[in-house]
Amino acid sequence: MGGLNCIALHPKGQLLLSVGQEKRIGLWDVRQSAPIQMFDVSTPPNEQMTIAINSEGTMFATAGADGKVRLWRFKDAALLCEGVGHSGAVRALLFSPDGKQLISTGQDGAILVWNVFPE
Repeated sequence: MGGLNCIALHPKGQLLLSVGQEKRIGLWDVRQSAPIQMFDVSTPPNEQMTIAINSEGTMFATAGADGKVRLWRFKDAALLCEGVGHSGAVRALLFSPDGKQLISTGQDGAILVWNVFPE
């Protein structure tokens, strides 16, 4: 397993998600030393640099070296949509407190605000 780039704690506190050099999303129970499940994040796989979970714990976002921001459903890690806007790697993600926006910052110096529409 490769090194971790970022982790995000689920609002309920017992689960967390990780992204890193292994080019997959790890689902962890904080009480265990190994991931519960690993999910592929793209085809072809790209290293994800950052991850964020919305305040309700129903969605999460990843972004990374390919400059794309991806929105996922938490319960089954289904890809909901993919956004293109950065011209370089994305370094950080943050959901607004109400979960209606996602902010991304990139190596290109851009700060983008994405509107999020739940399913």
